[in-house]
Amino acid sequence: MDGLNLVAEGTHHYFRDLYGNKLYSVFYILPTLGLLLYFFSKEKTEDDFIRLLRLQSYQITVIIFLLVAVITYIVNPKVQLSLDLWLSLFIMLHLIIFSIKKKSVLDL
Repeated sequence: MDGLNLVAEGTHHYFRDLYGNKLYSVFYILPTLGLLLYFFSKEKTEDDFIRLLRLQSYQITVIIFLLVAVITYIVNPKVQLSLDLWLSLFIMLHLIIFSIKKKSVLDL
């Protein structure tokens, strides 16, 4: 029995059991690849102002993630998160900050 979910062992790895480890790994990184594609896509009107907004959003995201990493390590040094999780969260936060900054500037 799986102690965490109280289910029979192996039942929570349905896709891994069905498709194998290699295809399961592809399914695991597909959302990150999709986010990267969206991250590097351009706006319809890509000018210097949009580039400045992207740069500012990137800088804010880096600062937030550095603070989160330091605080996480101080609170619990044994926390280990996978790289694709950090990368996905980083890209999502950047896209959220960028869209908020763009929307606030366009509303003015």
